[in-house]
Amino acid sequence: MPDAAPFTVSPDSLATLAGKISSLAGELNSVMSTVGNGDAAAAGDAGLEQTIRDYLNCWSSGLGGLCGLLDQFQQALTSAAVGYSGTDGAANKGFS
Repeated sequence: MPDAAPFTVSPDSLATLAGKISSLAGELNSVMSTVGNGDAAAAGDAGLEQTIRDYLNCWSSGLGGLCGLLDQFQQALTSAAVGYSGTDGAANKGFS
């Protein structure tokens, strides 16, 4: 059976990815705000206006859910980076 590849984690890479995820969530929040403020009145037809409002509400709701998941992912990445940094620091003290 072949040896397993060594498992390594870069806390700095995790922190960098967490920052990128946070930026993405911020951009999606901005899009969600824009979509949520969409005006369907220009359609000129009550049925069409309602359909457009429903569509915009669904998009806004979906983006809100996605932003929430991205926030959780970002927090998990940040926690992992802190945890691995602490483990590395403790291990390095043991070798000195």
